[in-house]
Amino acid sequence: MEAGAIRRAISPEGGLPFGWHFERREKWGLLDLDGRVLLEAEFDNPVQRCPDGHLAVFQDGQWRYFRSDGTPLQPPRNGQIVGAGCASPAPYVVKASDKFGLMDGDAKEITPPDFDALVPVTNGVWNAKRNGKWGRIGPDGHWLLEPKFDDLSRGNPIIVATVNAKRGLLKADGSWLVEPKFDAARLIDPEAALVTTDGASGIISLNDQSWIVVLRRTAMCEITHGILSQNDGHRTILSRRGETWIDADVDRLGIDLEAGLLPFLKDGKWGLMDTAGTVTIQPIYDEQVSFRPTLRGIAWAKRDGRACPIDRHGQDIPGMACIEKSRANEGGGYFRCAIE
Repeated sequence: MEAGAIRRAISPEGGLPFGWHFERREKWGLLDLDGRVLLEAEFDNPVQRCPDGHLAVFQDGQWRYFRSDGTPLQPPRNGQIVGAGCASPAPYVVKASDKFGLMDGDAKEITPPDFDALVPVTNGVWNAKRNGKWGRIGPDGHWLLEPKFDDLSRGNPIIVATVNAKRGLLKADGSWLVEPKFDAARLIDPEAALVTTDGASGIISLNDQSWIVVLRRTAMCEITHGILSQNDGHRTILSRRGETWIDADVDRLGIDLEAGLLPFLKDGKWGLMDTAGTVTIQPIYDEQVSFRPTLRGIAWAKRDGRACPIDRHGQDIPGMACIEKSRANEGGGYFRCAIE
């Protein structure tokens, strides 16, 4: 055997060797610990050993799976394992024609491929679609939730479920925590959910269905550490318990609370405010101003066609000259606030 490269194959869990990777003509194969060929060199990357003992390797744009002795892990019915290498342990999702089923680690069929879709929730639990309706199955293929929903989130143990275009909150046992009556719903923690109905948004308590934040005619969405409420010309940042942190008449507002200073847009100009909503730098700049950690307290602020370095008080930085064009796009992407 002529090999271009040989190196020890180490298992990620525990760091134990399981063989030898070898390369030939830019393809990879696997030897066992005694130097015998387990897999010929015909794969695009070195072979992975998964925690369950199976081997996974990439070939011609798709993952292939083998038992620890190098024999193929071939699904029945000429199916194909749908997965992402070792990130997809057994039981495996198998696709045959345009249908999906489940197979165990010995290539034995758990469920025939008669689902329209299988979406993983946790290891061993999937949302399953059959005849246009969604339910949930366990590792043995039996229904945990009967297929009677128009849509199911991947939540566990609380699930956003849709019936007749209305969303509610469902327990793992199939009973309703909150009946389906909202146009949109999103769980923000085990005790609360963002909901919309008839163009209004609010936060509902899952314990007693009282309003943590009463419905208001705004778009509302979850941000890091809080909730953003917005409509034309106004932005409010709330805690997840409904306390108002910032209430500002602005057209756009940054949401990175950890930065300490939030860029805001008002009347076509950008300024900054602190996390209490107090304006610290007036809106006089042509582009969004962001104090990034890598710049160590400096931001490039564009005004009248020039970008100048300023400190967190809006003062010029001594010894640093303005430039004709902004160094980097400080505007970032626009955050779309919606409950989906």
